[in-house]
Amino acid sequence: MKIIPFLALLFFLFPSTVRGEMKYYDGQMLVLQNSKVDLWTIHGLWTCELTGKEPDFYYKQVTDCSPFERFNLNELSGRERSILTRVWLSNNKNTRITYQFWEYEYEKHGSCTTDILPSCRDYLMKATVLWNILKFDDLLGPNGKYKPNTSFQAQDLLDDMEVKYEVRPLLKCNLQGELPEVWFCYTKVWKSIFCASTTDSCMGHIKYVRT
Repeated sequence: MKIIPFLALLFFLFPSTVRGEMKYYDGQMLVLQNSKVDLWTIHGLWTCELTGKEPDFYYKQVTDCSPFERFNLNELSGRERSILTRVWLSNNKNTRITYQFWEYEYEKHGSCTTDILPSCRDYLMKATVLWNILKFDDLLGPNGKYKPNTSFQAQDLLDDMEVKYEVRPLLKCNLQGELPEVWFCYTKVWKSIFCASTTDSCMGHIKYVRT
């Protein structure tokens, strides 16, 4: 049997045993999104390459590392699915089914972290652990200092986040001055680090919208 047809057959029969080449990365970003309902939920856990020195890192996203890492919903228990359905939602009108969003995020970003998070379950649940540690809704939520649908200064929020987390996350605003996402940065070993060197798109008065 020729080598190339044999490898193609191997990939087809045993895709989970054949991994693509790992791309270099040494950082992660936990991206929170305003779900416009009642919580800041998870958008994704994104892999990146860090250059420079803390706190002046430059972040370059690393994606689509292995086409052989496939999402498997059966790895998740009923309780884990219930947790994820609450804290990891899709705001994309084209991806209304939540587990399809998990699949997309895992295959694009989680496929890059299989050296430390070997399965899609490990990837998804690690993000929920980080989300729970942050308790971001205590700061931006109905009972927090910065309430929904209320204008506030971006710099005030950045200063308060630095006090709360001892690092400065990144605010991502749209052209209307609305805050749909907040990025928290980590090293590969999950040490919180500054995101301040990345382009911050929020200036002046901003708000986050809830319905």
